[in-house]
Amino acid sequence: MALKHFLCRHYPFAAYGSLALLIMAPLLRPGFVFALDMVPTPVWRLPGQMTSSYLFYACMHALNFAIPADVLQKLLLLAIFLLAGLGMHKLVGKLHVSRVVSINQELGTYFSGTFYVVNPYTYSRFMAGQFAVLFGYALLPWFMGAVLGFLREPGWRKACKVGGLAAIIGIVSIHTLGLLLLILAIGTGLTARRLRQDPAALRRLTGLLALGVGVFIVLSSYWLLPLAVGHGTTASAISGFGAGDQQAFMTLGHGALGRLANIERLEGFWVEAQGLYRLPQALGPLWWPALGLVLGLAVTGAIQLWRTGKQHETIWLGLSVLLAAVLAAALVTPWLSTHVPLFAGYREPHKFAGLVALAYAVFAGNGVVAVLDQCQRQGAQAMLAVMAIFAALPFVFTPSMLLGGGRQLSTHQYPSGWFTVNARLNADPHQFKVLFLPWHLYMHFDFAGTIIANPAQNFFDKPTLVSNNPEFGRSSPNQPDSVKAYIAGHLLPDAQHHTDLAARLSHLHIKYIVLAEESDSSAYQYLDHQKGLRLTYSDSAIRLYKNDMFGRGE
Repeated sequence: MALKHFLCRHYPFAAYGSLALLIMAPLLRPGFVFALDMVPTPVWRLPGQMTSSYLFYACMHALNFAIPADVLQKLLLLAIFLLAGLGMHKLVGKLHVSRVVSINQELGTYFSGTFYVVNPYTYSRFMAGQFAVLFGYALLPWFMGAVLGFLREPGWRKACKVGGLAAIIGIVSIHTLGLLLLILAIGTGLTARRLRQDPAALRRLTGLLALGVGVFIVLSSYWLLPLAVGHGTTASAISGFGAGDQQAFMTLGHGALGRLANIERLEGFWVEAQGLYRLPQALGPLWWPALGLVLGLAVTGAIQLWRTGKQHETIWLGLSVLLAAVLAAALVTPWLSTHVPLFAGYREPHKFAGLVALAYAVFAGNGVVAVLDQCQRQGAQAMLAVMAIFAALPFVFTPSMLLGGGRQLSTHQYPSGWFTVNARLNADPHQFKVLFLPWHLYMHFDFAGTIIANPAQNFFDKPTLVSNNPEFGRSSPNQPDSVKAYIAGHLLPDAQHHTDLAARLSHLHIKYIVLAEESDSSAYQYLDHQKGLRLTYSDSAIRLYKNDMFGRGE
């Protein structure tokens, strides 16, 4: 009996661990996995500024002393997929009416966990390399489970757990906090309405909720207080976002109905229009029937959940879907950005679709239970056929999720020349800055095999200046920076027509220029004709120029 109990407790871990390995299998080879916003470097560095994610990177930096950076990256991705599946599995388990779980309920629970990991939302974020967004998404069901337990039986330990989990999620993904706020506000509002005839219970709930919020504030104070007074990196970034950013990163779709339709099928992420990866529906004609089946299961599951006495939870999830869809479709974004503090930070509102995926997973899992209960009366053959369809459904709905995004992702190494240049820069004992060209934040790197964010700032040990402009639509620089604005607007354009670049770089304390042979590097041939610039290293991947005017006249 002890062995059986042990196996039952660890079946979910084994199941979702296997699923994570199936997703990551081709990416476990040596090397780094590059995607648009995922640009790992040989060293996980401490951030130069205090942000909400500082503690996360500090933890990764510490682990990097014992674990190679490429291995650490893959362990992180595996953990994200494992936590997402386990969290949903546990959340659905808390919604079961009785402690004795039937086989059909168990199968429905595994369907929910699998669907939460394998769906178009997680696929698009994975392919775009947004591991922080995925990390926050993976912890969403854990948070909702904690809130559910707190609202059922309020207590100070459970309140502290809710606040602590929110603080942890804020560390790994600050944007996920908006989704947490929706979950907490809707759940608490519904519970308060139910307790309106019991003032004592309502006061106790309010007091304990305040305790949980206090725990969150205390644990997040290192980044929350600077943000509250309008200082720090996060505050300056948000203040720089405007209508151009909202337009550039708008959820895809023709008009409001088109955006809502995309969200309904867990798509519409702005990166999908860039052609960087294949969309799930491009891989076969079964995708549309799979979508219809998913939606049908979700509706059936919502009805099933209501009929089993979980009206409170059904309304909670239903309202979450509606509000998340409205926010993800940017239907009220202009008004919220103007009137709600910090909402302007959601220049890419599609992140709220993660809450739609969560509700789909819960409802569809319950829909599986309802259908299996009906099929059980039709005989074993019908039961096995339906079980096979449900087991395959997440992978038909998102067939390109497995095996490293359908083998669209692979492992790569940095060119040896990058390491040589870094060693040469480190050999110079002076204090100086490095200018990295081409001057783009995002560009195609041959060694990565795709367009990625510029990794130079984290790759090189010396302070390295790279562009902060996404160059997408009318989007703003990620962080306002007067020096980078001067480089982009005056220094580099003028260098094409004058030969005094070295002297002007010296005033900015820039001693070296690193030119990667990528993208439009041929546009920088004028570097070879600048007075005071000397080429000191060159290979097929990278060039290093030294500013001989550095330090003169200072």
